[in-house]
Amino acid sequence: MARKSSNCAICENSNLASICAACVNYGLGDYYNSLKSLRSTRDSLYSRLNEKLVEKRKADDQFNWRLSQNEKLEKLRERLNHLKKQLSQDKAKVEEESNDLNLKYELLDSAFATLQKNRVELLEKFYTNLIYTQNLGHMAITSERLHKQSIVIKQICKLFPVRRAFNVCFLSLMIFDDDNVECKENLNPWNGRYASGH
Repeated sequence: MARKSSNCAICENSNLASICAACVNYGLGDYYNSLKSLRSTRDSLYSRLNEKLVEKRKADDQFNWRLSQNEKLEKLRERLNHLKKQLSQDKAKVEEESNDLNLKYELLDSAFATLQKNRVELLEKFYTNLIYTQNLGHMAITSERLHKQSIVIKQICKLFPVRRAFNVCFLSLMIFDDDNVECKENLNPWNGRYASGH
């Protein structure tokens, strides 16, 4: 280190370190000023370094945030593509099932139409037979009823062989019993049997 000048002739001419108080104080003051300048420079550099570190930390944070956002976006894109693919598959599946259902509905409509046609044919045939059977039953019941009525009227004619019963017996026998010729002849006013007042 270069020795600085001083007013002390002993310290200046000697190659030894300063030994007088004035030279020592001068050297200390000079050293203090140098340290103060260096401290100021250090503080300035520390301040600049802190600013750089803050800026770098912010830049790193922004980079990490962008990186995380890019990862999230990539995952969202992958999920979106997966959902689009799944939606396309589901649409195809729904369309296929819809076509199957339409085909089944057409088959069911055809089957219902056939069943309705068969039902109408069976009902027509059944009701024709039923009406014919009912008509036969009604005819049998009517015939039996008329036969019973004719028997009752025959008994009435036998119990009351008088002219006043002529109208009832004669008309009833004419309507209900065409085979009862004997009773008709007995009640016939032109026969002459009841004309005499029997």
